[in-house]
Amino acid sequence: MFGYNNLGAAKKYADKITTFDIVDAIINGGFESDFTGWTGSGEETTIDIVTFKEGAKAVKFSLVNKAKTIYQNLSFPDGHKIYVVAYSLLESAEDVASATVTDRWGVSDYNTAATNVVRASFLGGLGEWAKSSLIKTAASGGIRVTLGRAVAATAVYYFDCVVAVDLTEMFEEFGISSDPTVEVFERFISAITDGDNIKKTVFNLNNAAYWQGKRANIIGDSITSANATTTNFSKVAADMLGMTINNYGVGGSMIAVQESSPTTRDPMVTRYTSMANDVDLVIVAGGTNDWQYGLCPLGAFTDRTSYTYYGALHNLCLGLLNKYPGKQLLFMTPVKRKQDPLLTQESTNANEKTLAEYCDIIKEVCGYYGIPVLDMNKECTLNPHIESQQIYYNVEDDGDTITHPNAAGHAIMSRKLVGYLRQLG
Repeated sequence: MFGYNNLGAAKKYADKITTFDIVDAIINGGFESDFTGWTGSGEETTIDIVTFKEGAKAVKFSLVNKAKTIYQNLSFPDGHKIYVVAYSLLESAEDVASATVTDRWGVSDYNTAATNVVRASFLGGLGEWAKSSLIKTAASGGIRVTLGRAVAATAVYYFDCVVAVDLTEMFEEFGISSDPTVEVFERFISAITDGDNIKKTVFNLNNAAYWQGKRANIIGDSITSANATTTNFSKVAADMLGMTINNYGVGGSMIAVQESSPTTRDPMVTRYTSMANDVDLVIVAGGTNDWQYGLCPLGAFTDRTSYTYYGALHNLCLGLLNKYPGKQLLFMTPVKRKQDPLLTQESTNANEKTLAEYCDIIKEVCGYYGIPVLDMNKECTLNPHIESQQIYYNVEDDGDTITHPNAAGHAIMSRKLVGYLRQLG
């Protein structure tokens, strides 16, 4: 371990920091996917071609006595220290020294524009790219990163390479217990890299090179479906990795087939055959409705009938292996849910099994075929049974139906998926 004032020892951690899953929470911080992930774009903001970094694009603000902002809400545990950095170029300004121009971005509490705002200045001259960084303590479920100011100005400027990193999580991994500061973090980065552009030198978060330009299918239920939220986890993850994705999520869909009504609940074990063939990755995110409604028997590991949960999983795995030879397959277990009559984590369904046990069966069958599983049930913090975590779900009027993650919940899911896919790439 090393302390903040003993950074010479950081060199020996270089290999570790490049492999540790440090996730940039910003979606499309390099604007290579235009305004994907950002809210508030309009006529004063455009995507322009620049040569500042790897990739070609940056966002341009063109203001004539106007106020303009774009922003992202990012989910983090309250109290965590979040390092945020942005690069900006000031092309012209009516008043170059105005705070509205020099302090042209800020970070506030989650889902608020003006609560506990932290700002930092860009100190470069006209026509120069400059870096500005700050640390914000997450509150009300995270932070909001805002580019631009809600104060009228006459100026033209660009933003690029926006990054947000959870320092609390990162420094805990390295055994550093002191309160992180901007200066210490940037000294730490410079001790193990050859430059200060962390976007390119340490985290390589512009896009994971392996998945750039690849194509994917995802099949699932209402949580996966494209209309689950405007920031659906699969689309956000694909954008972050530079992929295109075909979404085959259908509300209410199960994995298995109900023998008495084979088309009820659009079983994935039969629907997968209609998915696009020419893809590099196939993701299956199902099982939550099989457990909630218990319409099909559990069956046994030896089953090969789609009328049982075990058998349908076998047939789905075999079908995908045959349909997509040599391609990457990935299953995701369901996140925790709460819906009458299954209102606790210990609740058992008609087959006398918990949701966690249904997830274990997914891992058991996939393991038989060597298909990797991202265990969202056990390795994702989304949990409607913990009151503080309910802010990441849509809570129905009855107060007991807490099943579908909201946009903030999908952001957490997308980061888990991106981190896992980077390991597979």
